[in-house]
Amino acid sequence: MKKTGIFSMAWFYFRTGYSFYFVFLVSGLNALMIAYFVVILGTTCEAGKSLEESGDILCIIRWIFPNFGYFVLFTLAVGGPLLVVVGYWHHAKNQLGTHAQVDWKSNPYYFQLIGHNKIIFQILNELLEDMIEKRKIKSILKEDARLKELENMKKDIDSLLKGGTYE
Repeated sequence: MKKTGIFSMAWFYFRTGYSFYFVFLVSGLNALMIAYFVVILGTTCEAGKSLEESGDILCIIRWIFPNFGYFVLFTLAVGGPLLVVVGYWHHAKNQLGTHAQVDWKSNPYYFQLIGHNKIIFQILNELLEDMIEKRKIKSILKEDARLKELENMKKDIDSLLKGGTYE
């Protein structure tokens, strides 16, 4: 693997910090500010009428959140746990396989690792086939426990080569 310079590493860390953390915080704050200052405070509630008479939902929300701090606290208290649940569902129950497949296709290091493993398993599979054949010839009449272990190992490797899992 090629050794990278300090500038390249600093640039990589800058891009990661900027895209994952800074932009995330700024865009969240931007969404909160637009929702509160433009939508909620931007509505005009008719003067002199009570909230029940006005009936406008934004006037009721404006009454519930008289300042930006209450709105932010409420959004974090309700939205934070809700987003954690949605993130868990997205990662664990829905998209993990898709993310892994995209990573595998787009990252050449993942492909090399998987490609090397596949070659190693194919070589191991061929060696096991040879061992099983030699063992069968030696133990035609008697029961051989090692032969069964080798055959089970071969089934596991065949399953892995076909994309299955190892139990």
